[in-house]
Parts: sequence; structure tokens; C-alpha cells
Amino acid sequence: MAASQEDYYLALCARPVQFEKASPVNCVFFDEANKQVFAVRSGGATGVVVKGLEDRNPISFR
Repeated sequence: MAASQEDYYLALCARPVQFEKASPVNCVFFDEANKQVFAVRSGGATGVVVKGLEDRNPISFR
């Protein structure tokens, strides 16, 4: 079965955090202290998305 981009998530609780998969143009980091996932696209040039366990809405910025 082929996985789609929506199939990648880090399950740390009952409500998993979904994020973009790591690739040559997308780096994914986990901040253990704040329990947040950072997806950095093109070294930050095209955007950064931050998602947390408690956050209902992701934070996006360039």
C-alpha cells in the first residue's frame, strides 16, 4: 500500500500531530520541551509550520 503525504504523523497522545514528511526540501524537527513539531521548507525560505499537541491551529510563517 502506497502512503500519501497525509499518512505521516507522530503519535504522542490520543490526538496525533500530522505534519509534512521529511524530504530534500522539507526538514522536520521535534521540540521535546514544548512538544511541538516544526516543518521547515527550503531552509525556511518558503515557510515554517509549527504544530503542537495542545494547539488546535498550526502556526505558519515565512
